[in-house]
Amino acid sequence: MKALFALSILSLAFPAMAKSPVALDERLAIELIAQEPAIVTPTGVFADVRDNVWAIECNTHFPPKDYKGYPTDRIFVFSGYEQADAGAPTTRPGTAVAGGTGEGIDPKTGLAPGVQRTTFADGLMQAMSLTMTPAGKIYVVCRNEIVYFEDKNHDLKPDELDLGDGKKGDRKVLLRLDTKATYPHNGLNGATLSPDGEFLYFCLGLNTGFDYSVIGSDGSKISGGGEGGSVWRCTPAGGKVERIAIGFWNCHDLTFDAFGRLFAVDNDPDDIGPCRLLDIIEGGDYGWKFKNGRKGVHPFTSWNGELPGTLPMVAPTGEAPSGILAYESDNWPADYLGQVLVTSWGDHTIQRFELKEKGASFTSTPVNIIRGGDDFRPVGITQASDGSVFFTDWVDKSYTLHLKGKLWRIRAQAPTTQPAQKETGGSAAGSVAKRLRVDEVTKAPQSELIQLCSAPRREIRIAAGDSLAASGDTGLRELVKLYVVEKDRPLIDAYWSLKRRERAEGPQSLLRALMTELSPLPKISQPGDNVFADRIVRYPDVGNSSQSLRRLLTFLGQDSAAQRRDTLLGLCKVLDVTARSDPFLNAAAIHALSKNSILPEDALTRESAVLAPFYPLIARRNGSPEAVALLPKFLKSPDPAVRRVALQWIGEDRLVQFKDNLPDALKAGDVTRDLLATYLAAQEKLNTPLPEPGKPPAERSVSQFAVEFLLDEKNDAKLRKVALELVNPTDAKPSSKQLVALIEPMGLAAIQAIAWRDDPESQAALRAVAADAKRDIAERREAVLGLARSALASAETKSVLREILLGRGTRRVPAAEAKDPPTPITADKPNGVRGERNPANGIVDPAGKRRVPLQAATEADLRLDALKAMRGALDAADGKALVDELMSAATKKQPDGTAVLNEAEWAEQIMLAFKPTPEALSAADRKRLEPLLPQRSPLLWQVIGSGADRDSRPVGDPDAGRRVFALATGARCYVCHQFDGRGGAVGPDLSRVRSAMDDAKIVESIIEPSKEIAPLYVSSIIELKNGDTISGVGLNEAGAAYVAIADATGKRHRIKAEDIVSRREEKISVMPEGLVDTMSVQEFRDLLAYLRRL
Repeated sequence: MKALFALSILSLAFPAMAKSPVALDERLAIELIAQEPAIVTPTGVFADVRDNVWAIECNTHFPPKDYKGYPTDRIFVFSGYEQADAGAPTTRPGTAVAGGTGEGIDPKTGLAPGVQRTTFADGLMQAMSLTMTPAGKIYVVCRNEIVYFEDKNHDLKPDELDLGDGKKGDRKVLLRLDTKATYPHNGLNGATLSPDGEFLYFCLGLNTGFDYSVIGSDGSKISGGGEGGSVWRCTPAGGKVERIAIGFWNCHDLTFDAFGRLFAVDNDPDDIGPCRLLDIIEGGDYGWKFKNGRKGVHPFTSWNGELPGTLPMVAPTGEAPSGILAYESDNWPADYLGQVLVTSWGDHTIQRFELKEKGASFTSTPVNIIRGGDDFRPVGITQASDGSVFFTDWVDKSYTLHLKGKLWRIRAQAPTTQPAQKETGGSAAGSVAKRLRVDEVTKAPQSELIQLCSAPRREIRIAAGDSLAASGDTGLRELVKLYVVEKDRPLIDAYWSLKRRERAEGPQSLLRALMTELSPLPKISQPGDNVFADRIVRYPDVGNSSQSLRRLLTFLGQDSAAQRRDTLLGLCKVLDVTARSDPFLNAAAIHALSKNSILPEDALTRESAVLAPFYPLIARRNGSPEAVALLPKFLKSPDPAVRRVALQWIGEDRLVQFKDNLPDALKAGDVTRDLLATYLAAQEKLNTPLPEPGKPPAERSVSQFAVEFLLDEKNDAKLRKVALELVNPTDAKPSSKQLVALIEPMGLAAIQAIAWRDDPESQAALRAVAADAKRDIAERREAVLGLARSALASAETKSVLREILLGRGTRRVPAAEAKDPPTPITADKPNGVRGERNPANGIVDPAGKRRVPLQAATEADLRLDALKAMRGALDAADGKALVDELMSAATKKQPDGTAVLNEAEWAEQIMLAFKPTPEALSAADRKRLEPLLPQRSPLLWQVIGSGADRDSRPVGDPDAGRRVFALATGARCYVCHQFDGRGGAVGPDLSRVRSAMDDAKIVESIIEPSKEIAPLYVSSIIELKNGDTISGVGLNEAGAAYVAIADATGKRHRIKAEDIVSRREEKISVMPEGLVDTMSVQEFRDLLAYLRRL
């Protein structure tokens, strides 16, 4: 969301935003059903099977002091809209073919022609969403409670309920969230019923980190706080509360698809993105915890399955995803069947996601199907019985109530079925002249019900299956027959009907039907479950072995603990073959195994090489004293992954009794940067008090506590060198004197750190390294990079750099030392991986007869680095000498006819070097360079971002991109952004930007930084009493008496609040325009390669 200040999911090629939303798929049409005053600031929406659309009008979400709207939230029911049946007209008053204009809406009522609005209920507070059953059981999710209504006679009026103790009322609270948190939309959010009707699933947002208890109607209670968002379930009566998945930022809505797979949308933390579409499994950990900091960059945080035991996203979504729907109907074009639809409040879009199997889960790519302008803010989304889709629109970007709102509908432009006979089974089941209603299905004879179980519309299949299941043993046997012979959707809907009947009447009737139709049966511990499991994993939509194993792991939860353990250990051998690194299979196995008394480690090691490294995760989930007692053993494991899990467990749970054991993790084997960062983070957790409820922890960076480790000479020298890699050199500590003292013992790592500093002591040390021709070339290149910070101001620095640039500060390599050139870059290299450095990137060897050997080529690269460092510091003589040498080299060829250098790169770098001082490069020399320069245009950057030219162009070099990021005479990305812990903290940390967006979106946010500015990074203009104005991004570090702001140069300003006259938001990003003009084309490629490196 916040990467590069301006992240947008939108297409680069799309024209300027339309005022009204438009359908980007020409086969769809959007129409306006209602708007203010009929409904304002709507949130949740649900379409029932009787063609009514229920929508929440929210009047309690940040109301202004003078709010003139209704005092509480209301539920409206909209009916009378035109059905999207076959043969129905595709336009009418109030609609437009491609986009919704609102023409025909009655300005007094806010309703489209024929539409009626009924008020079902009011008196609700901070209502977010609603769902219901065909029988009229209605669940309304409010911030701190789930409220239950009934309308069993379908008269759009609440039925009277028995509240107990002789009390009656039209509603009752099924479930409560007991907390001090008050933020409207990070408490209870979305809800959905499971297809078998057994559970109501709901999500809880981050709750601003406050402690909470979720309390069910039966008194079941689970407490928490600080762990972030989570997914829960309870019975439809509000009992048996369970938390089934954790690791979300602000999970806002969730849905089941036809196959019983649960999906959710999740918003993103402050400093990482993107927002996520997630595949939810029981026991899943999706990586984020409030107690580890809001920014999302803590070593304990995972956003896309980066850490062991955490799960990746299915796909990134647009900003602020608010609603989700799995589309199941025949009204829209056939390719939409089974796809997931998501509303993006922040990106003004509705997106579709085609699910593609990836192991035991899925992957997808967002495709925009509806797009609007700034006043298009889609929230809830639902599918009507006719296959059209309704969604609510908050309209304004303000969270504060504003008395605006809309209800929209999307349907197919033309009917997807042809008029024929009445919708029934067989071939006729796919054609309609008259759309059946659910209440009509329930009256059909059994012979017709059997046919309707294969109908194209899911609500018809479900109604027919439920009616068959309720018709006695004969109907059950017919349904079992369908279950055995059918495929795909009819199969699974028959399965859900069987399961719902089993729940309603107990297992005996279902068992008799199964015995009759499937005899002889395999042994079953619960009636039907093993048979269902065996059948369900074979249907084509989930047909590969990974998907099947995931299903089996779920269904095996019905067995006893001993059976589950033995079966899972048996499956471990299969997991070794099929899973390997499949995170969903591993997570399912970890969750299932953790429910048993802790298993001996040798059993897992013996049975599964895959699961052995996850043993500490199984132990942590188990949480028993016996499991906790294993931590000292885990800390001594030779496997760094095991040690890492143990360190995070101790740190997150603040198990201070193991504080003295932590150093064992650094002695048991190799220590990576990640392992040391985890160790330091665990130490930090154990040494700091818990934050106050509702407040994130003080987010000391890894760098801050790595410094302490680095400077402690009692620590192992190798580990101190690893710690140095974790230090952000732009921080005040360590001092330059301390860093310079590390050059000899630590070499390149120390020089790389010092290169970030511009103080005299650091620059003097860098000059000494750069001028020393005996030092390693890699060390000298880092020193030259750092000298760019003083090239304009220091004569000494200019002198050193000029010596290198003109070739007098390099050494020739004796022939005996020369190596064969590395293999040139080819198009089949992985994107973003560049193999060996290409020697053709340097100035030709003085002899001019052959490709420069590797060492000499690296020295030529050193000269190119010096040219970059001296931008703006060269004179006319330098310019002529450089152009003369380049033109001479350009005439030289390799024996195979290829150029000995990258002429375009050198020509561009010469032009960039004289851009600050154009008068120093003569017109004649510029003309000589022109034929060598690449053509630069907006289209070029888009082509690079799309990767369309990678077959014909070299891919970027991540290490060269690191130098572009840190170059003081270039784009100066480091001023505002961090990468791998180094750089400024004004803008978002870019360490995980690759998981946030693809190359095209990175390119877009560099080229058009103001196109879409994330809320956290909107800049402000502050006017002071003394007449000065300061523009920049607000920093959350000043307290009430001061305002902290960082300007475009990265400079921080601390301003007394009493000195401020006015403060207004600016629509222009603090990230400057024209950054691509500070880079050559190759540097741009290199920067992209660096940013996409994970």
